[in-house]
Order: sequence, then structure tokens, then C-alpha cells
Amino acid sequence: MASAPAIAYSSVYVFGDSLSDTGQFPDGELGGLNTQRFTNRLGPDHDTTPYGPVATQLLAQKLGLSAIPSTSIGRQQAGLPDGTNYAVGGYATGQIWASITQEGGSVVQAGTPFDRTQNGYLPAVGGMAAPEALYYINGGGNDFLSGQVTGPEEAVSAAHTLADAVDALAEAGAHALG
Repeated sequence: MASAPAIAYSSVYVFGDSLSDTGQFPDGELGGLNTQRFTNRLGPDHDTTPYGPVATQLLAQKLGLSAIPSTSIGRQQAGLPDGTNYAVGGYATGQIWASITQEGGSVVQAGTPFDRTQNGYLPAVGGMAAPEALYYINGGGNDFLSGQVTGPEEAVSAAHTLADAVDALAEAGAHALG
């Protein structure tokens, strides 16, 4: 059986919660460009940061791409460009949807003066999704943890919110490669 040829993606865009957040928040303990994540607190690179890589970082690395935070306060303060990872620890599905579709939809609230708001992905790129990019979306856990989901109806609504986000990307030009 022949294997399918590898698909070359131009970039990876990430939308989600802490499981995908590559470090939007400044790390007050380590300072500098070190950023805080809420998962993988102890990892193989613990000598330079107390956080190991999350799945989106590993995926991007394997594809020869990057998953740099889109709304990082530390990167902003250092004058570095924003990246393509819109995932933020604590985001519920409505916030994930906003980080894709809304002006001012990517919000990092780390406490004054460390708050930052950027346009969501689609407003930031003029409403046209990069057709050769890989789009990674996950979420929903925080809807349960925050009490927004208390029964089947709310769970279905949260799932629909993520589906609406996928639809928005597809309508803007994102599509399956292959």
C-alpha cells in the first residue's frame, strides 16, 4: 500500500483553551520572554521554563512551523511580532469563537497593566482565511468548569459554538487539503 504524499502547510492557526495555549500570559516568576501556560507545568525543558510543550507546539514543530502566541503581552513588550496561536488558558467556547470571528475578540486578561486585546483571526486578516494553512480548534472543558454547561442543552450549545467557528473559517476560505 502506497503512502499518501505529505501535505505542506504554510502555517498553523490555533484556537482553544489552556490545552492549546502556548503562552499568552507573562511569567512573573521567570520574567523576560518566558510565558505562563496552564498545562504541562513540568516538562523536558524545565531548566529554562517550568512548562513543557503543549500538543500544538509539538504539532507545529513536527510540521516545521511555529505556534507563537497571537496576543502575548511579553512579546508585545519586547517589540516582537504576534504569532498564530489564538488559544488562551481559561477560554470557553464563546471566547474561542470570538478569537476567530470578532474585532477585539482575542483577549488576554492577566491583570492591569498586563491586559491585551487583539482582533480575532478573521478580522485581522481581512476576512480571508489562508487556504493552505492548518487550523486547529479545541475547547469545551472550560464551559463545564465555569458552570456554563449544566445539562445536555448547554453542552449541545457549546458544541454548536465550536462548529460555528469551523464554519466561519470554511466560509472565509479554509478547506481540507488532500
